[in-house]
Amino acid sequence: MERGRKRRWLRLVWTLVLFGAGLLSWLGVPIPPDRELAMDWLTSLDVWLINTFQYPSIFMFVVALFIGTVAFPELWRLARRSYFEKPTANMLLLDAVSYIANKSAWGLRQPFMTSYVGAFGEARQNASKGDLMLWGLMENGGTEESPQFSTLEGPIEPQYWDLMTFHIENVLGGLNQRWPETVAENTNNQEAQRRVRYSRLRVNDRQVRLRWPQPNIALRVWARLVRRPAAWRQTDI
Repeated sequence: MERGRKRRWLRLVWTLVLFGAGLLSWLGVPIPPDRELAMDWLTSLDVWLINTFQYPSIFMFVVALFIGTVAFPELWRLARRSYFEKPTANMLLLDAVSYIANKSAWGLRQPFMTSYVGAFGEARQNASKGDLMLWGLMENGGTEESPQFSTLEGPIEPQYWDLMTFHIENVLGGLNQRWPETVAENTNNQEAQRRVRYSRLRVNDRQVRLRWPQPNIALRVWARLVRRPAAWRQTDI
């Protein structure tokens, strides 16, 4: 409901801006107010286009086509996702860590055998800063040998990660909904021991890909031809 009101408000503002600009032009009010300065700028632009391109009209048509069909729609898509759409949990933490370690530009720059451990550290650091939101099932009872977790998934606040970290074995083991995937970083810290644990950790895939983008072609080729074969040779030895 809130996102719908924001969309309608933005559409109304954009319509009023276009209507106002059209009305001022119809009434003969120059935009910008300094008409001579605007005309001098347009004249300079025309002269530059004529002297630079053999077919300036075709060039301007292509530019206008690109702005109207590529640039504006892409900017609107990005603005809509970042401003209107609230992130939701749609990706397991295990899948996110695998992407960060194996497919992101950050992961391909790390030593092959330590990229998974570093990916867990990266995820926790960004979660503590609020740059990566995590969701999970909260522990609500049971025993240490047989913990029980809520069936309702909820967000985990960034300050939670000041004293807590990931239970890497449980995350990698795929024992979701049965064993905790968070654990106190310092087992001697009483405050951390009193904090609830979470299972079945999930993240938002768009947040992950925005924070850890995919590599460029050169880095991808280097990783395929140099990095991974060298790591396999070290493993064989």
